[in-house]
Amino acid sequence: MTTSVRSYVLQALVAATSAAALWSFPAAATNLQGTAARTAIDRGNQQYLSALRAGDARAFAALYAVDGIQMPSSGRPIVRGRTAIEQQTADGFKTTTYTGGSIVTTNVAVFGSNAYETGRYSFTYQEKRKQPMTVTGRYFEVWEHQPSGAYLIKVDSGFPAACP
Repeated sequence: MTTSVRSYVLQALVAATSAAALWSFPAAATNLQGTAARTAIDRGNQQYLSALRAGDARAFAALYAVDGIQMPSSGRPIVRGRTAIEQQTADGFKTTTYTGGSIVTTNVAVFGSNAYETGRYSFTYQEKRKQPMTVTGRYFEVWEHQPSGAYLIKVDSGFPAACP
C-alpha cells in the first residue's frame, strides 16, 4: 500500500472511529447525517446496484472518484483508480452475472468534504456454469463531495459475513 493510500485509509478509520462514538447519541447522529449527503449516497447506492444488475462496468466505475479505491476482502490487491475499477469490473462481468442485491445504509456522518457510510449488503450472483450464490456482509464507504453537489466513492471496503 502506498504512503498516500495508507494515510488516507488511516484518516478514514480515525474519522470512522470518531463517527462511531457520535452515532451512539441519536441527536448528534441526526445532525451529522446531512440530508443532501444522505440523498446523494442513497441515489449512488441505487445506481451501484443497477450497474451491477445491468453488467455495466462503465456506469459502475463512474460512481467512483477518479482516484477512488476498492479494498477487496480475502487478500486480493487494492484496486486504485476509476479506470482500473472499470477494467476489473468488466473482466468480472465476463464470467459473473448479478441478479439481485440490496444495500442498507445504517449510518452516515459528514466531516469536511467527505461522508462516511456504514451498512449491510446482500448480492446475488451467478458465475458461469455454477449455481447462484448470495453473499452478505457489512461495508464501510468514504464518499467524496464533488463541486457539482454529487458524492463519489473514494474508498469502498466490504466485509463479508463469511469469506469463501
